This record gives sequence, C-alpha cells and structure tokens, in this order.
Amino acid sequence: MSLSERIQWQPPKPNSVLENFERRCRHAKAQPFLADKPMNDTAAACAWENFRRPLLGHFASYKRIDFIKLLGYGQDGIVWEVVIDSQTYALKVFWDNQPPEGTRFWAFQRECQNASLLAKMRFAIDSSSDPVWLNPNPTSFHDAASNLHAFSDKGRSRQVYRKMQGAAEYCNAPRLRECYGWTSINGKELCTMPSVLHPPEVRSGDEIRNIWPTEEYHAIVYEYVPSSDVGLDADVVQAQLDFLWLGGWCLVPLQPANWGGVGILLDMGDPICLWHTGWFKMGQLSRSTIPAKAKIDFERHLSDHAEQRRIRKRMIGDLQVEALKHEAHADANDGSSSESDTDQESDGENEDASIFARPRRPSPALICPSCPRSEPFDTMQKLRRHHEQGIPLCFGNRIEANSGDLHAENCVGDSERKRAYMDETCKELTILSDAKLERGLRESKQRSRGESEQAASSVECARRNPRAQKRRRTRQQDADDATDGPNLLPSYTAPTDSDPYLDRSSGAPAAPANVHIQNQTQGLSTEATEAVVPSLDVLENFDAPLMHIMNSVPLDIYAWPVDAYDGNLSSNEPSAYRLSPSFVMEST
Repeated sequence: MSLSERIQWQPPKPNSVLENFERRCRHAKAQPFLADKPMNDTAAACAWENFRRPLLGHFASYKRIDFIKLLGYGQDGIVWEVVIDSQTYALKVFWDNQPPEGTRFWAFQRECQNASLLAKMRFAIDSSSDPVWLNPNPTSFHDAASNLHAFSDKGRSRQVYRKMQGAAEYCNAPRLRECYGWTSINGKELCTMPSVLHPPEVRSGDEIRNIWPTEEYHAIVYEYVPSSDVGLDADVVQAQLDFLWLGGWCLVPLQPANWGGVGILLDMGDPICLWHTGWFKMGQLSRSTIPAKAKIDFERHLSDHAEQRRIRKRMIGDLQVEALKHEAHADANDGSSSESDTDQESDGENEDASIFARPRRPSPALICPSCPRSEPFDTMQKLRRHHEQGIPLCFGNRIEANSGDLHAENCVGDSERKRAYMDETCKELTILSDAKLERGLRESKQRSRGESEQAASSVECARRNPRAQKRRRTRQQDADDATDGPNLLPSYTAPTDSDPYLDRSSGAPAAPANVHIQNQTQGLSTEATEAVVPSLDVLENFDAPLMHIMNSVPLDIYAWPVDAYDGNLSSNEPSAYRLSPSFVMEST
C-alpha cells in the first residue's frame, strides 16, 4: 500500500442496524422474567400489563429430589427425569446462569417467557364462559399483538374478532406441555450424581459446556412426557402449531427430536414470542391444513416408526441377555478368586506374623469387570472407554470393529430414519454400559473391602493369641530332637513357613493332601463359557454393525443461530409451521 493510499484509507463505518439490534438484545435480556409467587398466582394474572411483561412463577418447595434418568442434552441445557416428593417430572437445567454476551439469546429467559404466556392463555380459555375469538390470518406485528391481547381480561370483554368472518374460536386449549415453575439447584448436587446420569461432552464452538460445583444453576420443572410406541399424531402436532401461530409466536426450523409422546412439543425454546428480539414478521398467506398426500406419507411413516421401535426393543432385549451372560461369566471368575482368597486366610492363622506383611494384590478399582484382562487401567476414562467398546473387543477382536467402522462410513447415504434410530440405540447402549461398569466396580470394591477386613481380623487374632505360635515352635523343636527310641512318639513334621498351598502358580489353589475342600472347582476354564455365547447377529439387517454403534456415540445436538435474525427464516410462511413430509420422515 502506497503512502497516498494509507493516508486516504479510513476504518469502516459502524453498521447502525447491527448496533441497534445489539442494543435491543441487551435491553431485552435485562428485563425481569422471574417471580417469587407460586405458578398458579402468576398464571391467573391476565391483565394486559402481565402479558407485556410475562413472569414465570416459582416451583413449590420440596424436600428431596431424586434423579432417575438422563433424557437429553443440547446447547441450552440438560433434561433429567426426576422424582420430587413422589411425583415424576422433567427437570431442565440450563448451562448459562447469566445472560450470554452479544446477540445470542438467553435460553432460560426465552423458555420462562414462553411458559408464562402459555399458562396465561390456557387459564384465560379455561376460566372464561365465552370462547376466545382470534384473527384467523395474522400478517403483521399488530395482528399478532391483537390476537395475544384477546386473551387478556380486557380483550375477552371486548371480543373484537367475534363478528369477523372465519374467526378462529377457542373453547378449549390444545394439548401442551405443562410447566410447574422455575427453581434453582446447586452445582455440587449435580456433580455428585452417578456417572451414568452425566451427559457426554457438549461443545458450543470452542467452548466446552460444564457444570461447576461452586455455581448455582437455574432450572424449569416441566411435565414428564413418556415416549409412545404409536409415534407422532399429525392432528396433535398441527393443533399446537396453529395455536402458537395464532397466538403471535414464530418458530425456528422444526427439530423432530424436540417432539415426544403422541406429538407434544418438548423444547419450549423453539417458539419465539412477540417480545423477543428474534421475532420476525409473519408470512402473508393464510394457514392451511396438511395436504392429503402428506397425510398418506405420514401414516406410512407411523407404521414404519412402530416397526422400527419393535425391532429396537427386540435388539435391546437380546443385548441385555448378552450382558447378563457376560456378567455371569465375570461372577464365576470372581467366585473362583474369592474362594482362593478365603482358603488362604483360613490357613494363615497358623503362620507367623510376617506372612501378613507380604505385598497386597493391585486394587481392583480400575480393572475391567467384564473381561479376563488383568492389567489395571491408569485412569477411569480409559477404563470407561475400554468398557464401552464391548465384550468382543475385550478378547482382542479388533478387526471386526475396524471393518464395522469402515462399513458405516461407506453407508452414509442411507435414510435419515435409520441413522436417527442408530443414534438413539447408541445412547441407550452407552447408558447400559456405564451402569454395568459402575455395578461391577462397586462389587469389586465390596470384595476388596471384605478381604481387607478378613486379613485385619486374622492379624488381630494372631496378636491376641501368641501362645499358639509358641506351642508350634516348641513342637517343631521337640520333633527335631527326637531319637529312634521305642518309647517315643512317631516323628512329627512341623509345617514350614512357605506352604505349597500358598503357592499360586496357575491361579487356582492346590490344596495339601491332608486338607479336603468341598465344592471346589479345579481348573476353572472360560473356554466353554465363551463358546456358548451367541454372536450378535441381530444387527445384520442394519447398515451399522454393533461394533460401530458401541464404539461411536454421536453427539446429537443442534446449533442455535446467533446472527442478527436469530437464524430464523427470512419470512414466516405457513410452510415453516406446517408439519411437512420432510419433517415427518425425520421424526424417528
């Protein structure tokens, strides 16, 4: 760059549109959205001022919370199935306990505002003797605000759209997920949960999402919606989309994973209310129903989805049977080793105190409980990764796993339904593997603790009864001084310090000739057990073999848009809210 060019260069002028949007984002995230009142009181407050500044009520106080199952995780937070005072709920804990920087929305604030507005709208419909009338074709911000105003106390008394031709009438609210309020939970309580309830690593760009024990986190208590074998119901989904669209919401691109049960919207962060900076102008076309062809495709999808779930249930059942067989195999090996340890401790009472000072075996805390591997692992992460690879890998069959990975990579062109099905199976297998590993480690620790207690009691008995050792030494000395006289007792050979019974060269104890052990299994081998274990051929009909499923657990999260328009579509056409065939085909 020449001198004249450097003199003429000027820094780019600031973008006024972007600056205004950033200012609006900061202002919106600074608005209050939480109330200390109970949820019932905030839902009953239906004045227009309460709709303009929606506040979510507090969840009722509780004594104890039990975490049952990890339901899901993503960019916004983690969802668990919990039991609070004998009632089952879905608890969503959010990563961000403070408003994020820049134009990125605060997920906790958005869901609180949505849940508060929906609770007020349902209360207005249920408590009113007359139906609520809405504009059937909202095309602007003013139309959307007028429809939302119709749910307020003043709007219900005016009934502006009652005489409009084709006005939408609501006497009953559609089926929506119930919200019971917000609460706070300490990070220390979340960090002390079992590892099977911890989500895998979640990344947001270069940032790794974590739960810190020193932080206090926000959470929302939702209704627990169990999974359904029937699949999504098109009418149930469409009723919710219509209600949200007429009520003034716009939606981000639909995510099939955010719908559960018979078609209930689970992620309340998908809708964007009027007061959020990410809201965009609604489309100009009126809302239409699902075409007949889409309904036919949807019915076909439901039947395919039900068949896939039945197949997956059979797969999970076969895998559980396989896991039980391997667990029985591991218990047999543990029983043999514990029997040997018991025999050693019973014979150790006649030994010197120096016998108890010999080196102890390595701690079984980091030894795989499901395979004959004897070398302990350095870290718990290595043990968990080894255990998740499955039992066949424990026996060195890595060629099959590598070929499975290569086959899965070459079959990337298959249907989205099958890949989503395999992803869900991966998650369940990971949870099953973690639970089995934790159970095996817990049993190993209990056995080690029992062995230590028995050894300590033997040492204590030897210390309390020193005469036994003295008598043994006296008998040994008398036997050494014996002669061949006829009046003497037969020669006595005292036991030595190193009994052959204590030498474990092959892993199975060799009992002395004068000791009889009942119910002892000599030469226990695992060959017969390994031979009868059936191969996991149940997955032959699928594109990814079991090794690929158990070795790679994909992180099924979606990226939230962070640009000035919050990543939404450029317009709010009805196609963005209708249940399209593509959405239907991806919902498994």
